[in-house]
Amino acid sequence: MRSSTQAASQSRWIAWTSILIASDAADICWKLHTGHRLPLVFVLVRACLLLPFAAISSGPMRRFVIALIAFLCGSWLQRTVEHHWIWYQHAATSRQMYADAWLGLIPSLLIALTLIGSGLTRRDVYLTRGNLAARVKGLGRLRWTVLAPLFVLFMLFGLTEQLRLILHDSSHTHPSLRPTWLALIGLSLSFAAINAFNEEFRFRFVLLAHGKRAVGASAALWMTSLNFGLAHWISGHPGGPTGMLTTMLFALLLCRSLYDTEGGLWACLMHFSGDIIILVVVLFMVG
Repeated sequence: MRSSTQAASQSRWIAWTSILIASDAADICWKLHTGHRLPLVFVLVRACLLLPFAAISSGPMRRFVIALIAFLCGSWLQRTVEHHWIWYQHAATSRQMYADAWLGLIPSLLIALTLIGSGLTRRDVYLTRGNLAARVKGLGRLRWTVLAPLFVLFMLFGLTEQLRLILHDSSHTHPSLRPTWLALIGLSLSFAAINAFNEEFRFRFVLLAHGKRAVGASAALWMTSLNFGLAHWISGHPGGPTGMLTTMLFALLLCRSLYDTEGGLWACLMHFSGDIIILVVVLFMVG
């Protein structure tokens, strides 16, 4: 009994240390201290720091750490492309966001490669619709067929209100922006679709699949949600400490839907609705 308790404690220590190393925590602290982000190479340094943890662990814990290493290597490749792409460096914020969503396929692909030989099924990594009518754990008889659509409507209501305020006061509209509604719809829907799936896959689907087997469902939920929140502090929309808190709470909701429904459809749809709002507001506010 004592040995199993010690093993569980060691697994939690490895998992929490690994997720903090893989997160943007050090980058955030450095920027708060100096006003600048750490050099890009530090992303690879973080990946190297995780190698000993992969070596001393086994089973789901090792796969969890390897997935984090793949996440960091993919992020380094993605940011390297963005750093050397002249068009990207001079593009408007909304265009950078759109390109970034597609370049996010790079870390997603590397993380997908870590599933080879893992024995995990599509259902294990939430690549199924799941039980859409599952009950929301802890909220009695409330089902996701009620909560998720209400959340989506709330997000869309927020979009219409923000647009109404922006368009009412033209001084807050980016002067060079004259989008047609057809272009606006096409850009926002395609951005939201690719970004929502990409972020769900690399921040939740795979890490939760390994994490809940390594340290339990509750710990994996908090670890991945913290990682998602920290990822939005510096370059997220929204960003900063409030953006970090908002996205962390959002991640907790998404994780809960994955656990309850055993599928990723509601999580992707809720994330999709939020991303539509983000891109449209950025388009009108900063171009």
